[in-house]
Amino acid sequence: MKELVVFARPEVGTRKQRLPPFNEEQWQAMISNLFWKIRYRGRQHRHLQKLLDIKIGRHDITLDCGANVGVITSILARNQSRVYAFEPNPHAFQVLQRRMARHDRVTCIQAGVFVREGNAKLFLHEHARMDQVLWSSGSSILPFKSNINKNDYIDVKVVDLAAFINDLGTSVKLLKMDIEGAECEVLGHLLDTGVIRKIEHLFVERHDHKIAELRTAMRDIEARLRHEGLANVHLDWI
Repeated sequence: MKELVVFARPEVGTRKQRLPPFNEEQWQAMISNLFWKIRYRGRQHRHLQKLLDIKIGRHDITLDCGANVGVITSILARNQSRVYAFEPNPHAFQVLQRRMARHDRVTCIQAGVFVREGNAKLFLHEHARMDQVLWSSGSSILPFKSNINKNDYIDVKVVDLAAFINDLGTSVKLLKMDIEGAECEVLGHLLDTGVIRKIEHLFVERHDHKIAELRTAMRDIEARLRHEGLANVHLDWI
């Protein structure tokens, strides 16, 4: 069991203080929140703020696609909206499910979002064996993503995101998408089916700047969004 040691300013007659041991869930939450703060500070903060500024209420539906261990899910849950959190990586999902256990309006779904219903190979990060949870955010269904191990994968469930939203029978207030490169196919599918118009605010983390194979597809997506006059899709938030 790990202990968190706090090194305070030394005083005469005192010893360094120790906090109670952290359990695994607390450590993973602390690590994920730390990485979030480091990653989205400075210039990128103003883009993240776009998501945080959306007014969400109890009667709204929100989706976290690629929830990982639930950093954004936790933010959505605070607003008392009905949250559906999708995460295909089983290691991250266990942490997500435990963290959201006290939120009765959050439904955690162990699946990835895609353009069809079925199964897919989820390729794990090249360093996943060092720490399955810490490196879970790099896993992807794309075999050509540069930082995955093509020989280390898990068979996971995927759901048709457009069909899922249609089945809700109402509009989606906010959808956050961080699906490690699969966003081009999914966005194309949402455009093809018209379901993208049922999403009031769609925040997408794009990976075409890291994955060269996605650049043409992302340019096509951007052109379609402009052509159809859709201003609800935020491709610059991260």
